[in-house]
Amino acid sequence: PKIKDNIKNLEIHRDRKELLPISQCDLIKIPIVDDKYIITDQIDILNTTGGHYQLVNSPRYLNNGSRLKEIVDDRITGLKLELDKDNT
Repeated sequence: PKIKDNIKNLEIHRDRKELLPISQCDLIKIPIVDDKYIITDQIDILNTTGGHYQLVNSPRYLNNGSRLKEIVDDRITGLKLELDKDNT
């Protein structure tokens, strides 16, 4: 049988709790010590690590807050208004 890899426990400060719902961790089962969630389940640790990278990378790939996104959104809004006007 394959031997389980041991992953170190992960500590997440309570102020970073937005990360845990993205990771789909059950907060009720995760103990809090010194204002930190102590994640011991290996699946939760891996999911939390993935959630961290999702939070970091999503804005870059979605262009949230970028000038390009603002320009595109403004143009799309204008086109929608024109189409609505033409359809009435």
